[in-house]
Amino acid sequence: MVPTNDPGARRAGEPAPTVLVVDDEPSITEICRGFLEPSGYRVLAATSADEAREILGAEPVDVVLSDHAMPDATGVDLLAEVRERWPGVVGILYTGVMDPKIAEEATTRAQVFRFLVKPFPAAVLRNAVAQAMEYRRLLRENEAFRTELERMVREQAAELSRTGAFLESLLDALPAGVLAVGPDGVVTRANRAAAAVLGAEPADLVGARAADVGVPCRGASCAAARGEVPACRNRELEVQNRWGLRRQLLWSCEEVRTPEGPAGCVASFIDVTEKKDLEIRVFQAKQEIEAVFDSITDPTVVLGPDGTVGRANRAFSHLVRKPFEDILGKRLAELPVPGASAEVASQVGRVFASAEPAQVELHDARGAVYQVRLFPLFRRGRVEQVVVRYQDVTAEKELEHRLLQSEKMASVGQLAAGIAHEINNPVGFILSNLNRLAEYTEDLARLGENTRGLAEAVERGTADPLEAWKAYRALRDETDLDFLLEDLGAIVAECREGAERIRKIVTDLKTFSHPGGGDWEYADLNRCLESTLNIAWNELKYDCDVEREFGEIPEVLCRPQQLNQVFLNLLVNAAHAVKEKNAGRGRVTVRTRADGERVVVEIADTGVGIPPENLKRIFDPFFTTKPPGKGTGLGLHLAAGIVRAHGGEIRAESTPGEGSTFRVVLPVVPPEAGEAGAR
Repeated sequence: MVPTNDPGARRAGEPAPTVLVVDDEPSITEICRGFLEPSGYRVLAATSADEAREILGAEPVDVVLSDHAMPDATGVDLLAEVRERWPGVVGILYTGVMDPKIAEEATTRAQVFRFLVKPFPAAVLRNAVAQAMEYRRLLRENEAFRTELERMVREQAAELSRTGAFLESLLDALPAGVLAVGPDGVVTRANRAAAAVLGAEPADLVGARAADVGVPCRGASCAAARGEVPACRNRELEVQNRWGLRRQLLWSCEEVRTPEGPAGCVASFIDVTEKKDLEIRVFQAKQEIEAVFDSITDPTVVLGPDGTVGRANRAFSHLVRKPFEDILGKRLAELPVPGASAEVASQVGRVFASAEPAQVELHDARGAVYQVRLFPLFRRGRVEQVVVRYQDVTAEKELEHRLLQSEKMASVGQLAAGIAHEINNPVGFILSNLNRLAEYTEDLARLGENTRGLAEAVERGTADPLEAWKAYRALRDETDLDFLLEDLGAIVAECREGAERIRKIVTDLKTFSHPGGGDWEYADLNRCLESTLNIAWNELKYDCDVEREFGEIPEVLCRPQQLNQVFLNLLVNAAHAVKEKNAGRGRVTVRTRADGERVVVEIADTGVGIPPENLKRIFDPFFTTKPPGKGTGLGLHLAAGIVRAHGGEIRAESTPGEGSTFRVVLPVVPPEAGEAGAR
């Protein structure tokens, strides 16, 4: 046999294999040294068992070669001790006589590797040591393998433990309940979710019969164990837990098989009690919403992105005189809705694009007025549908018109004395001039009559022409014809000026007090303000200096008569504020300017101002600080409504004791004007 641990075949740097020779005769140890060292072995010698123990405790030894007969111990005893204290060291026993009893004891108790009989040739010893060294190597490798295997087993066990713990925590973290049931119908595993639903702790469920904890799984008798898996998957069933509470479960059960056969089943379930309750509540809420939607008195439809009707209430069905099945899925243009459906469709597109509400006013052929309001319906942050509500505001518009006209007439009534005074002034001097014209007419008639008599006398030859001319000059001088003719031109000019003033006042008053609401038209607000100033002039001229700061502004699409009412209300209020201050003449400034696609009108005064507690209420209906009979409290409220109807806004700023500024901001083309905005 060729040993694999032959010293000559060992790797460089690896220590030489060591043999400890134990014999009480030094000559024997030297013979063994001589046999082994030439083969590359390191040989240590001991003459007693005690010395051998010391060497073994101090030096690395691979093989112990020991004589059996020694004074302090037998070789079997020593090698048995070596095997126990220094595992892995290989023992070889030699003796001078082949004694089967010693050989048996050496083999059984000391488990020596080889038994030799002296004397032995060098080759026999070297071969025995080489085989012992190979055995020693195999023992080391086996020990290394065993150690590595133990390490791997420990790691696998730890990994299995971690995996098991992870799976346990994962199982407990599942929102679904999980039960493992054996073939005998006994629960072998339960997670926390299952325990929570069934009203117990997981440990209380394990070992209990499934039937006793309220679940339908019966082990070998359940559908999964019988192979009827489809019948036990995603079933809805009701169970009663240990607290007596009934729970709705979505139940699934799967068969578990091992090589030995069926091993029970695994059931998983989700508590859908709250979901079922929620579904019922959602269904009830949906029915309530449907009922509320259907009870809305205004015709209302819900349109999808393609413009088709997805839902309509009963009022809309009555409006178009069609049943629901003939409405759903149709476009507004396909239905007999009032007014211009194209305008509504355009507004629907704008609402989808801008996600902002919109409104448009429509008139049908019967003269009815509909306020159409559009509202976006959102889903996940995007407009999914648009609600369109048709509100018949014919009566409201008529009432609003009457209220506006009433307030307008009230304003005219308050200004009547001043307007009459403004008319009486030119009427007075026109009448005076007419009296003078009557006198001048008499003088001219007399002069004409005398002149005609003189002319006739000259023609008949009864009068001397020179004397007639002198008589004519005397009559002309008496009449003061040159002055009369000059004064006639002045009188006519004054009368024309007075008549023009009267005409302008009457025209402005007629325009202002016209009972109609006015159509949408483009108007110059500077002109509107000038006309309104003319009407309010008698209120302003005694206490106020009026400053006009009119800028270059575009024409505004509006209802001029309504805006004139707004401006008149603000101007009269400004005049009253200045007069109430009682500090001499004040100032009212009227400004206009362009602001992009908007026009700004400001009316500022240096009057008493408005206290902060009143400033936030001035646009409320019926709020007034004037004494009874001096104001209705509707002026600013109606003014604000008119401005809002024009798509604008009105704001007020005031400092008590210093004055107020009212700012009206109007879009050049308000969206409320609809198709009237197209030029």
